[in-house]
Amino acid sequence: MLKFIRTIDWKALFYGLFVSYFLLMILEFFIASLVFEVQGEGTGGFSLSFLNKLIWWFLAPVSCGYLVARLATRLPQLTVLLTILLGFSLQSTRITTSVWWFMPSWAFFSVCGGAFGAFLWRLNQGRRS
Repeated sequence: MLKFIRTIDWKALFYGLFVSYFLLMILEFFIASLVFEVQGEGTGGFSLSFLNKLIWWFLAPVSCGYLVARLATRLPQLTVLLTILLGFSLQSTRITTSVWWFMPSWAFFSVCGGAFGAFLWRLNQGRRS
């Protein structure tokens, strides 16, 4: 197990977390402030809820999986899995209440999105060769 921990590309892991989760969080806050400015604070609920789910359920895991698989030199799948799980833990701290089945299903969708992003990178790499 220690051998796997030593071969993880930590630089790719932190780049993926920063770009795919922290920058997307900042972008979401910026877009939410623009929506509140244009529509008012009481009327932008549906569009922000849709934007939140689009970013956190699809865009963040897929972009993170793609970026980390592209940057990792050794064991890209393991690095993608660890990055997605760390990103999921970052996402789950933003939620205060949830039903018992919601968190495992969200973790499953996050891991599947990261695997899909890594698959897209592999597919794109095969086309370039």
